[in-house]
Amino acid sequence: MTTTLDVPQSPGQVWAFSSDPMAQKKWDRSVAEVEVTSPEPFGAGSTFRTIGPARRGRPGIVTSYRVAAFEPETHARIEVVESRTLRRAVWEFRFAARGTGTHIEWRIALVPKPRYFFLGPVLRANRAQLVRDMRWFRAALDEEFPP
Repeated sequence: MTTTLDVPQSPGQVWAFSSDPMAQKKWDRSVAEVEVTSPEPFGAGSTFRTIGPARRGRPGIVTSYRVAAFEPETHARIEVVESRTLRRAVWEFRFAARGTGTHIEWRIALVPKPRYFFLGPVLRANRAQLVRDMRWFRAALDEEFPP
């Protein structure tokens, strides 16, 4: 799945916000906590995990990630290392200057574990959630760096 967005913030501002793993909980409703699990500086090879919101008395889902590519102000690729439901997942973010702002492209590839085979069609059909995430990202970015 791919979605794009143009924002008024500079590539440096977009990069500063999007490359901070702690900022994810400001815009991703499936993330309640973020823990960096590798030493600083944060970049290619770094690891972190997210913890989803607790639901119906159950703890949130924990997912571990590794930063596979980290090219300041232009590109980042994040891969799932461990997940209860996903066999493989890759998030790719590309940023390009456009006028006085930034063009953002998100690509997400998700492959559920066999036990969760039913998630494949659900995830592919749920592009609207990706667009909502992008809107929430935009709102959080605007709050962090007012246009």
